[in-house]
Formats: sequence, structure tokens, C-alpha cells
Amino acid sequence: MWARFDLTSIIVGLAIFTSSLLLNATVLVDCESTSMRPVSYIGVAGAFFSVVLQRWPIMVVLGLSLAPVLIYLAMAMRFMRLKGFHVTFLFPFFLAVSYTSNSFVVEEPYVVHYLAQSLIWLPLFFRRRTGQFVIRSGLSLSVRLGLAFFRCREEQFPVCEAHSLHRSLTSLSGSSWMLYERMSLALASCFVLYLLLARYLQVDKKIGFMVAIVWCHWIVQSACFLMGGDTAALTFLPKLFYSVFVLKLARDIYQFVVDNEHGKVSNYRRKTSDMVILLSTLAVLLAGDGLAPGIILTLVSIVLFAQLFAEVSSTEEMWPLYGILSLHGFFASGHHTSLASIPWEAAFVGISHSSSQGGLANVLPTFFVSYSTAFSMLLHAMAVPIVALSTATVRKNKESRMRLANGWLYILFFHAVRLFGCMGAAALHRRHLMVWKIFAPRLLYELLFAVYTSLGIVTSLILFQATM
Repeated sequence: MWARFDLTSIIVGLAIFTSSLLLNATVLVDCESTSMRPVSYIGVAGAFFSVVLQRWPIMVVLGLSLAPVLIYLAMAMRFMRLKGFHVTFLFPFFLAVSYTSNSFVVEEPYVVHYLAQSLIWLPLFFRRRTGQFVIRSGLSLSVRLGLAFFRCREEQFPVCEAHSLHRSLTSLSGSSWMLYERMSLALASCFVLYLLLARYLQVDKKIGFMVAIVWCHWIVQSACFLMGGDTAALTFLPKLFYSVFVLKLARDIYQFVVDNEHGKVSNYRRKTSDMVILLSTLAVLLAGDGLAPGIILTLVSIVLFAQLFAEVSSTEEMWPLYGILSLHGFFASGHHTSLASIPWEAAFVGISHSSSQGGLANVLPTFFVSYSTAFSMLLHAMAVPIVALSTATVRKNKESRMRLANGWLYILFFHAVRLFGCMGAAALHRRHLMVWKIFAPRLLYELLFAVYTSLGIVTSLILFQATM
């Protein structure tokens, strides 16, 4: 329906999405006095009405689908307290309104970078704390270094030239100094990440074996680049990595479910850290040695943000910065919201072009491309327990669970508001000349972001229930 840009279907979709946003905002602003159980019942009732009654007149379906939501909102807002509201909660609305401009898409990465730097440094002007200066400086530096991996849109050529880091070694032609530069940068960034994780998180030593496989894969790529060897050898090590990855992921999930240390917040945070790092190794492999430092900078920013979160007194003000960092990580890992920027090379990591006949010939490449594109959203959604359950903030289980719920709700709210803005922009500019160039691709990207964000939150919530 959105591909046809049917106005009636668009209005129905926007109305349902608006009610969902209001419901989410009600729970987010006053999480303590709002019960989550009626919210789940309301969502099931609305979905049931919208599916069963889809053959009825469109206004009847819309009314019955939104009736439970509107009734709950009318009752909840009578007792709602705005103590949890902050001005920084309006940042996603600013981005959503900006999506109606057809020229904003070119400067969006730099606007996101400016918002991230502003949210990092502005609190120091109102609350002078010298202990936070070092952590904020490190976080600001990691965000600043991410600018080196921003991808240019085709409208910016030839002013902004494409960087060789966005291409794999097998698709390049040049001298050996380019190889040494890329490999040195990738290996140095991995070493810095290991030191940082060993300092602030408890890392499973089995992750080192998977990182060694990725390094060996890069070395084989380098050999093929220098000597022009057969690229068939590039499929063995990624297949070995995928096998180890699946076994390690199954083992981690089993330990989450079958564990004798139930109810311990530190245990849940440690296991979540292991899973986040495990998922990050797959993203590093798919990104390649050129963009691996961008992925690692995103991880570094999350670790530093968790340390900063543990130092501040008003933690609710930090979640808008976390949402901006999730969007900044998307651009810092070499992506952009255009069809030309889709990382098609990630589809063939470990998969031979000639032997792509099989049952998984379409499933695995699709998963690899979507995972590499929306990894930052999945990472930040899965890493909410690492941030909310920082060691300095863990005092009581009730307080920890409240912060964890606020983090999940705001990340969902942040991306939902932006998705709503993209839906409205596509509806408003459905007759625009550049609708299939700017607004429709952005809507596809935001839908993918919403899927992976929801997947990360649901996975974290299931693991939380299994552990706590």
C-alpha cells in the first residue's frame, strides 16, 4: 500500500502509529505509575481488530483498532505526572520534522554529529563536575573520529569523493601502501578495543579465537590483493567463523536459560556484554578491514557512555544522547540512507559467487546485508542493560529495573518518532519528483531500523525474564 502511495491507507497507518506513539510516550514519561500489563493487552486487541475486520469499511476498522488505545490514554493521562519529561526528549521530533526537506538528507550525518557533540558537552555548562570531563572527552573523541567513515551521497560528487575504506580489498587496485595503511588501522583499532573491553567489561576469552579468524581472513585478503591469487580461498575462514559463531551463540543462550545465579543484576549484565561483543564480531567480519574501525568506534562510544551514565545524577537526561549515538553509529560504519549505499559486498562474505545454488542462497545474503546495515540499532538496543545496569548505578533491583525499562522505552520511542516522520514525509511528498530517490529509500531504511531495534529490545527482554 505504501508502494502505491494510497492516501487512504497512508492516513490509517499514520493514525494508528500516532496512537502508538502517544501510548509509548505515556509509559515513558511516567513509567512508575503506569502499568505495562494493560499496554500489552491493548496492543493485542488493536492488532486483532485490524486483522479480523480488514474487510469492513476502513473507518470502522480504524475506530475499533484505536478504541482500546484511546480509552487507556484517556484514563492514564488523568493521573500522569510530567516529572520524567525533559526538553531533550524533543530531539527525535526535530529529526522527524527535518525529514520533510529534500535537501536535509545530504547534511543529515553532520547534523547528527553536531547533536551528539552538543549533548555530550552542554551538561557541563550547567553542572560543573571535573570527574566527568575525561569520560566526556573520550566519548567526544570517539564520535569525532567516526566522521572519517562517513559515506558520501551521489549528489555530493565530485566535491566529496568516495573513500577506499568503503570497498573491500578484492575490489581495489593500487599500490601496497594502501594495504599496509588499512591493515595497520584495522589491527590497531581491534587492539584498542580489547584493552578497553578488558578494562571496563568482563570479556569471554573464546571471543579472542573468533577475532583471530577475522584477522586471518584479512591476511588472506591481503595476500590475494598483492599476488592476485584465487579468491576461492576467501570462503573457508568466514565459513569457519559462522560455524563457531552459531555454536557460541547457542551456548550463550543456553547459559542464559539454564543458570543457577538467577536474580543477580551483575550476572545479567555480564552475559549481555558477552552477547553484544559476539554480535559485534559478526558485524566486523561483514564490514571488512576498511570499515572495521568504524564498528569498533561505535562499541567504544557505548562503553564510554556506560561509564558516563554511572557518573551522572539525572540518568533520564542521558537517553536522548544514547539515541543520537545509535544513529551516529549507522553513519560512522559507512552507511547512508540511499539505495546506492546498500552494502552488497556483505552478502558474499564467505559465499562463493559461482556456488550460490541452494536453499540458503537468498536467505543468508539478505540477512548479511540487513544485519550489516542496521547493526548499530541492534547493538544499541541490546546494549541497554550494559548502560542501565552499570556497576555504580546498581543499588536496588527495583531501581535497576526501572532504569532498564526507561532505556528500552526511550530507544523504542526515539526510532518510532523518526519512523513516523519518514512515513509523514513520504505521504506529503508522494507526488514529489525525488520521492523514489530520497523519501522512499529513507522509509525503507527506517523500517529496517525499527525491525532490528524491536528485535534487540525483545531479545534483551526475553533474556532478562530468563535470568532475573
